[in-house]
Amino acid sequence: MDGPGSCPGSGRGPQAGAGVRVLREIIRTPAFMDIIRTNARDLDPESAAEAVKVFLWEDVEAAMSLMGSFPQAVNYLVALVLELGRQMDNFPDGLLEQYVRQMAGEIDLQGISQVPGAFGPALATVGFREAAAGALGKAVNAASGMVVKAESQNPDFLRDILGQVDGREVLRAGLAVARSAARWLFSSISRMFVR
Repeated sequence: MDGPGSCPGSGRGPQAGAGVRVLREIIRTPAFMDIIRTNARDLDPESAAEAVKVFLWEDVEAAMSLMGSFPQAVNYLVALVLELGRQMDNFPDGLLEQYVRQMAGEIDLQGISQVPGAFGPALATVGFREAAAGALGKAVNAASGMVVKAESQNPDFLRDILGQVDGREVLRAGLAVARSAARWLFSSISRMFVR
């Protein structure tokens, strides 16, 4: 059972990794949290760019070795984001909306839009398209296998699935998407004539 002050759904015991236990103790130490908050507020995108240059070119062999763990880091980040989404349901609506609006206003959307262009040449060099196509093909194969298995176990599986679908909700969602698409199209056409 979680003790006082523990977060909803937090795990204890041997299944919790050493890093999680250390993080829990840091969060419970006010002095450490003050240091983290202070440094988080001082994060500077320009210093991040310089940090990447130092990391890559001071010791290329060490940098390449660390970059070999990138897939594990991505998987960790995906799991982190998924759990963050689940845990956010435990926050009061008003408080959550306030923080989300504040964070959204401070995100550098222009910088995010430059990410594909920045990674494009490197990804083309390492054959990312082929690798992505292979991964997508495996995902399609896996999904197809699941459908075949479901059909072999229950020939009426599609009817059973659709029987659980709320047609009115699907229709409302479709209309909402159509309205949004129409507004976007109208806005795009208007901008073309304004120019």
